[in-house]
Amino acid sequence: FDLVTISSAQAKASGFDVADPAGPRLAATLVGITDSPAELDDPSPLAVFPVSLLHEGSVGVSATISLVSLNEGATISELRHQIDALPNGTKLSLTPSAWVSADVRNAVSTQANALAIITLIAAVAGLVVVGQLSVRQVRLSDEQRRTLSSLGLTRSQLRAEALWGIGLPAATGAVGAAILAVALSGRFPTGFVRRIEPHPGLHIDPPVHLVGPPALLAGVLAWVVAGLWRRGHDGGPTRPGVVEGLAPRAPAQMAMGLRFGFARHPRAADSLSTPVGGLVVVLAALVGAGAFGASLDRLLDDPARQGTTFDVGTGSGGGPVSDVLRSTLDNDRDVAGLTLFGTIRVNVGNDALDVTGFEVVRGALGLRVLEGRVPTAPDEIALGGKAARHLGVGVGDDLRIRSGGAAHRLHVVALAVIPGVEGGDGLGEGGVVTSTTFRALDPTAALTVAAIDLRPGAPARTASRLAEQTGVSVGRTDPPSVIVNLRRVRSAPYVVGALLAVLGLLSLGNVLWAAGRQRGREVAVLRAMGADRRWVAGVAAWHAFTFTAAVAALAVPLGIMAGRLAYRLLADRIGAAADTAIPLTQVVAGFLALLVVAGAVAHLATRQGSTTVVRRLATE
Repeated sequence: FDLVTISSAQAKASGFDVADPAGPRLAATLVGITDSPAELDDPSPLAVFPVSLLHEGSVGVSATISLVSLNEGATISELRHQIDALPNGTKLSLTPSAWVSADVRNAVSTQANALAIITLIAAVAGLVVVGQLSVRQVRLSDEQRRTLSSLGLTRSQLRAEALWGIGLPAATGAVGAAILAVALSGRFPTGFVRRIEPHPGLHIDPPVHLVGPPALLAGVLAWVVAGLWRRGHDGGPTRPGVVEGLAPRAPAQMAMGLRFGFARHPRAADSLSTPVGGLVVVLAALVGAGAFGASLDRLLDDPARQGTTFDVGTGSGGGPVSDVLRSTLDNDRDVAGLTLFGTIRVNVGNDALDVTGFEVVRGALGLRVLEGRVPTAPDEIALGGKAARHLGVGVGDDLRIRSGGAAHRLHVVALAVIPGVEGGDGLGEGGVVTSTTFRALDPTAALTVAAIDLRPGAPARTASRLAEQTGVSVGRTDPPSVIVNLRRVRSAPYVVGALLAVLGLLSLGNVLWAAGRQRGREVAVLRAMGADRRWVAGVAAWHAFTFTAAVAALAVPLGIMAGRLAYRLLADRIGAAADTAIPLTQVVAGFLALLVVAGAVAHLATRQGSTTVVRRLATE
């Protein structure tokens, strides 16, 4: 293939983005293919050439990076001290290197944690639903228990019979689950993590495949035992006082629906507190997953929340923004704001810190401040939240740095979302200072990036026009690496939500179906007293509406609080803004869907229950 390079003069003047490269050109032969975890962190195309390429002529070079291995027992502090003793040594920064970067490790860890959370939620919610179904299958009503007791069966025998009836199918299911889990293990890990898995294929993990199924089996049996024990201590049928207080004041259909939903029937095998509590937990987790996912989507789709508060920018690795370029952009009719940026690397103890200087030419800086205010004085700095936490400082503290062979003390006035320009990581990393402070830290440093805010209604090809007019590249900046990695796992909240939606519908349908079937005798009596199908359907509709609304009234606030808390923990960890999004449209749509399903199940259950009662009476 043909290799085209930029010249040294072009690299110095315009950086990497040059319309007409003027460096040496030569034909290159592909002799090998490389792969590295670093490509997951930075997907930019990479070609490796020997150093002899630089002998072909004036090839533009942006930076020299030296990879250093320390002798055994040597420390970074000692190396830092030796480098500082060299001429201009304080201009060199030290950054720990790793085969796999911290961002990639965090992305892998995030996916692993997401799968672990999904598994935990599935286990808890599944245990709740399966436990409810199991208890309802084996638990006897008062009438059945009295009949069997009169035949000589003791309470212990009744419980043992119930455990045997549910234990055998549960054990069979646990064994089948373990076999299925091993068979599907070859499909994990998924996504980008699969690329760095050295041994894909079937895998047996003893803590998961050998301990997990028996633990779930024990959980189901424990749930059943607890349910049977609780039933043995029930004092008989009771009705909530709230229901009895509301029902007499409500219309007849609504009153019947309230009693169907919340009053314990004398022939019911158990009370509603356990299934209602489990349903509230499942739906609250569903709403929480939606709130977390909506907040994460807003962060990933909004460049301003990632620190890029401008529309397009110029310059990448080049020299200072020229007066001609500055004047051209400042006077352009489609440019509403213009800010110049530059980034240098300074030393804070043994750590390196990217410091970005800014100069507002027109408009406003647009820095997203999380705490404090924008720096204005020559000795002030705003830090990214993650960098401040790593350096152990906060708003109001002083930060001692070394740059240009001198020591400086800067006062931390803000925690902010730092823009990622000129090699800075952005978001939670680095710091921002005024252009005056920037030049005081390094007199040779320059503002090399022009950040442009376009006026509302500017033509779509404004960036292309500016590039043609100025001769430099104009476009959007790349997102920070942490955003790239978060995008790889953005579907995790919705996978959790889909799983919880299925479990929630199953649990809701089970509760309503059981309640409707138990009320078959009452419905049959109503029909005998002249109530037509439409009137009975109204009772079923009120049953479904009042029960679903009551559960949602508890689950939605709890879910929103849980989702906001989870997102704030993530935002604080990466240094992003912690304001959350509440998916009201999705919540309302989900509630309406629940109402539709609940209404259909309640209607079918009441019809089935009354039909069964009529047939039994006819047979008797």
